Amino acid sequence: MNTVGTLIAQIVAALGTLGGAAALISAGAQRKKITAEAARVGADAADVLAKAAVGLLEPAREQVEFLNAQLASARAEIQQLRAEISALRASTTGGGG
Repeated sequence: MNTVGTLIAQIVAALGTLGGAAALISAGAQRKKITAEAARVGADAADVLAKAAVGLLEPAREQVEFLNAQLASARAEIQQLRAEISALRASTTGGGG
């Protein structure tokens, strides 16, 4: 009977060890799955942030383009007015002297 009891104890221990090994293997696979899911979520979050940044920057870019066009127009007008002033000074100085 002692041998039978020992055999049963060994079988139970072996089954417990197999269950533990199966749990370890399952935990490893679960860890890989969680890591892959975390990477996917991180990539999705980065994509959402990039799209949000582009959405926020687009109106600012349009405003900068508009202001640059206004600045170029104002500079051209200043140049034209300076030329007119020079011409008027020349005609006033030349005609009155």
